[in-house]
Amino acid sequence: MRQPPGFEKTSRLVARTLGISASQLQSGFRPAVESDIDDVTAFRLENSANFARSNDRAYLLWRYRFGRPQGGMGDLYLLRLQGRLLGIIGTEDMDIRLRSTNHLAVRTMDILVAREAQASGLGVWLNQATM
Repeated sequence: MRQPPGFEKTSRLVARTLGISASQLQSGFRPAVESDIDDVTAFRLENSANFARSNDRAYLLWRYRFGRPQGGMGDLYLLRLQGRLLGIIGTEDMDIRLRSTNHLAVRTMDILVAREAQASGLGVWLNQATM
């Protein structure tokens, strides 16, 4: 069985497709903070009809921390390159019980890539970057 490419290779391939370096790609990825909420809601509205709900801001603040120590159930990460938001991915904290031991884990959700970057492999890269 063939192994999927690792994070470094995926970074190089996605960066090349986007016309930037892998280090630029990685440096544009970070957890979202409260000042990003308006950009994130606009990004979701612009790039997917599924998020065109009037209470999207309230949903995001309920679901994600946005840098707040007492908020959310996980973190939302974003990729911003040259001032433009190109992708987001959320994580949700969870416990996994294995052989009588609890382990902290995360699962991904709310992944979205800008329309112009959807054929770039960025969705795969966002998943790898969160892990």
